[in-house]
Amino acid sequence: VPALLSALDLRVGDDYDGVELDQRLARYADALRAGGYYEARAAQFARFVDGDAAVNVMLSVEPGPRVEIEFQGDPLSANERNSLVPIAREHSVDEDLLEDSKFGIERHFRERGFCNPRADYQRAESEGVLRITFTVARGPQCLVEQAEVAGNESIPTAELMPLVLTRAGLAFSDSTVGADATRIQGYYRQRGFAGVKVTSQVERREPKAGSEFVRVRLVIAEGVRSVVQSVAFEGNTAVTADMLRKSVISEPGQPYFEPQISSDAESIALVYLNRGYPEVTVQPLPKGIGDGSKVELSFGIHEGPQILIDHVLIVGNQRTSRETILREVQLKSGQPLSQQQEDETRSRLTALGLFRRVDISYLQLPGEQNQRDVVITVDEAPVTTIAYGGGLEGGKRLVRSSEGGEAVEEFQVAPRGFFQVNRRNLFGKDRSLSLFASVSFRPKGASASQDPAEQPSGEGGYGFNEYLTRLTFGERRIFGTETDATFTAAVEQGVRSSFDFNRRGASAIITRRIGRTMIVSGLYALDHTQLVNIKANFAAQPEIDRLFPQVRLSSVSSSVLRDTRLPDSLEPDSGSLIGADVELAARGIGSQVGFFKTFLQGFTYQRLPRPTSTVLALGARVGLAGGFPRTVTRDGQTIVVEDIPASERFYAGGDTTVRGFTLDRLGTPDTIDQDGFPRGGHGLVVLNAELRIPVRGGLGAVAFVDGGNVFSTVDEIDFSELRGAVGFGLRYRSPVGPIRVDLGFKLDRRTLANGQLERPTALHISLGQAF
Repeated sequence: VPALLSALDLRVGDDYDGVELDQRLARYADALRAGGYYEARAAQFARFVDGDAAVNVMLSVEPGPRVEIEFQGDPLSANERNSLVPIAREHSVDEDLLEDSKFGIERHFRERGFCNPRADYQRAESEGVLRITFTVARGPQCLVEQAEVAGNESIPTAELMPLVLTRAGLAFSDSTVGADATRIQGYYRQRGFAGVKVTSQVERREPKAGSEFVRVRLVIAEGVRSVVQSVAFEGNTAVTADMLRKSVISEPGQPYFEPQISSDAESIALVYLNRGYPEVTVQPLPKGIGDGSKVELSFGIHEGPQILIDHVLIVGNQRTSRETILREVQLKSGQPLSQQQEDETRSRLTALGLFRRVDISYLQLPGEQNQRDVVITVDEAPVTTIAYGGGLEGGKRLVRSSEGGEAVEEFQVAPRGFFQVNRRNLFGKDRSLSLFASVSFRPKGASASQDPAEQPSGEGGYGFNEYLTRLTFGERRIFGTETDATFTAAVEQGVRSSFDFNRRGASAIITRRIGRTMIVSGLYALDHTQLVNIKANFAAQPEIDRLFPQVRLSSVSSSVLRDTRLPDSLEPDSGSLIGADVELAARGIGSQVGFFKTFLQGFTYQRLPRPTSTVLALGARVGLAGGFPRTVTRDGQTIVVEDIPASERFYAGGDTTVRGFTLDRLGTPDTIDQDGFPRGGHGLVVLNAELRIPVRGGLGAVAFVDGGNVFSTVDEIDFSELRGAVGFGLRYRSPVGPIRVDLGFKLDRRTLANGQLERPTALHISLGQAF
């Protein structure tokens, strides 16, 4: 008893907390079970005395026998033992559980192709120890010698065999054969054979080389094929037969398939629900003719009364204006009570992001059987939200060496952090104001490992040399239209491989969603960009960068995006993303230089049947740009430039493009200077293919093939000059998104202009998918 009280930390005179004591007893019982006392029980019985001022507690602890489980014969892994013999999990060793475990072991081996597995158990209790011994004999492996179908007259064997997963040379499994029969049966029923039956016959063959062989035959009794002869409707007065016929798929000449008929009945009911008939019922009434090969199909419809909307009432909005809510409501006074409009209303109100919950209910008016008031109850979300976070980015980047100043690759780790404040529902309208700030702590210019005494002034070491501050104002449905507007002002310092840049700018964007998958937008941007910490040799820079180290850009752009990715954009396993962007900068609208840019992108995602849950992701990106002629007089010399600024040129290489290269290091010789620093180009091609394979839990692996290049001009784009990389990586699904580690290998290492041979690999560590 003293040991028990000590383990429970329980003393006379302590305050009594029944819930806490139950938790301690549960932990004590768990400790006993961990020691092999699988049937341990611990409970308390309290009796209050002295007017409930004190309590007498009786503790009941029944450890039961200590259980030892042994396995003999053919082996099972530790995970298989725990799963198939769940004594520890169920806290029981009763006969029913042991019998279930016996059958579970036998089923486990049978599904893996062993013909006659057998599992027996024995109980033996001695000196307080209950020893349970399982003897496992999995027997010889059973292989399929031949698999065939028989009895099929209407559907050829070649059409049925792809449905059969039981194949010659594979392990025999009863469950697989049963699933094969079910698939064939379903295939027949889709073609109108409602009475089809599929049975399996298994013939044992002579053992060979320690294995047994079987022949599997799936015998099909097709029955009569039923075809729809006519489709009719009974009881419809509010909706014409022609309108209802458009809502169903079944039509004369099609196979009679019961699931399709049920789906048609639901479609008919939906037509009525969207017209304000909430009490409608639809009953399929098939009638077989003769031997059942022809079916007269009719749908019996009980319409019920049509319900109209009287008033729309808004409840729960304290900060949000009634007009903002009503703008999204599709249920209107005097219209029928439509299920489709109710769903659309709920979806649109939820999409505002202003409410934690949206409920729609109906109130019947006294004496009015055919009218309802619509009551929309909203629970407003907090207007102010704060988000913050941090992370770590790792990868190889270009730095300037101390000897000769050429570009060298160095692995760098950069801590990152962000802070964001959002204010929604400004002035009770659907408006928002957001302040976002991010910063990265990374090495400056030269190698972080270089001796500070050898570093150029102002370079080397770590610093907050990459940051972004952005203020955004947004308003949905501007001027009562379906268009959203966003106004942004930002200050940014970014890091590229050849230079850093300071940018101050503002933009205005209007966005219109077309349907559920397409977005069209237009943008005007005005910004001032200055190149700083230029790593490349001044004489090797393009002429436009020497003439305009600071440049004002005024541009208009438009984009079209079609996004069908599911289940989400972070880790899609189906669907596609297709987009096109066009940008024009011109002196006529305030830009110091003019250019035209087009960027096309397309990504598709497909879940593969084997192995399970593996996703194939494919991507393609193409960028085209060209500058407008600009005459510049400098030091008495007239120069005509047709290039575009460094901050607007295309670059490739890195964790989101071609992963065998470090950031921006990919390009044709014309886009890389003599020291190995990238100049960028007017043409870009990037192609990606990736297999995303789940491993366990949130851990996954990928294998990828990337290709692409950067070209000096659009006319020089040559697909034979694309450079490739292959590699593999790991993914971990974290609360903030996928954590990604990729290692890429170049397929063709080349010698750079400075005589260096390219490194064979590039390592990338980042957040999110590559594309």
